[in-house]
Amino acid sequence: MVYSPNRYFNIGNLSNNQLNRSKLKLNVLFLGIVTLSGFGHSLLAPYTSFALVLIAKTSIVSASNILSNAVFIDHLCVLSAQTSVGFGVHIKRGSQIGHHNTIGDFTDINPGVVTSGNVKIGRGCEIGVGATINNNVTIGDNTFIGMGSVVTKDIPANSIAYGSPCKVIRLNNLWRI
Repeated sequence: MVYSPNRYFNIGNLSNNQLNRSKLKLNVLFLGIVTLSGFGHSLLAPYTSFALVLIAKTSIVSASNILSNAVFIDHLCVLSAQTSVGFGVHIKRGSQIGHHNTIGDFTDINPGVVTSGNVKIGRGCEIGVGATINNNVTIGDNTFIGMGSVVTKDIPANSIAYGSPCKVIRLNNLWRI
């Protein structure tokens, strides 16, 4: 479903052409074939009157997700049920996001990242290419996870961590959101 200040719209039944012809101030752009699957509704929740969500070709977005403004879901991604995606998040090619996850604002999920269920990723994080995040893990704000890392336990905020299993290497005091 698409959220508008006045009503809800089921985006599973609307094509780009129908969205363009409608009088909705919603900017949901499907870049090709997108599968919106499952029971329940996906909700696009704009913070302002202008919302831009790009869901690329061959991506799968399951039911009951909440997507904020300026979200880009790249090709071949899977977004499982009941996941909340914050403002300005970029989920890159081939990533698989598990159920009941929370992804904070301004976070980059790089290609090939796999997250299990109940993962919480803070604001301003960078998750490296091919990283794997196990169940019930929390990654703090402004944290960098190195490529190919296997995150098995919580990572504190403002950290740089990598490895298998992932360990905090040093604190990240240079850049914060």
